[in-house]
Amino acid sequence: MTQLVFALILQTYADGKLESTVEMGVWENLDSCIYFSRQINNQRIGNNKLPILTYCAPKRVDPSEVQIF
Repeated sequence: MTQLVFALILQTYADGKLESTVEMGVWENLDSCIYFSRQINNQRIGNNKLPILTYCAPKRVDPSEVQIF
């Protein structure tokens, strides 16, 4: 049986172009996923924001095969 969760997706950019997309983990609660997404998006080096984008996307997973936070 599958469970609806929210996957934290991280995209990195170089020269304004999408370089990679990685799933960082899945959360049972959308609010928790959004919290971590915002924390990552707010990262900076000096006065410059990192060239990344994170967001939460719904996904169905098998809880016996995937660690759900």
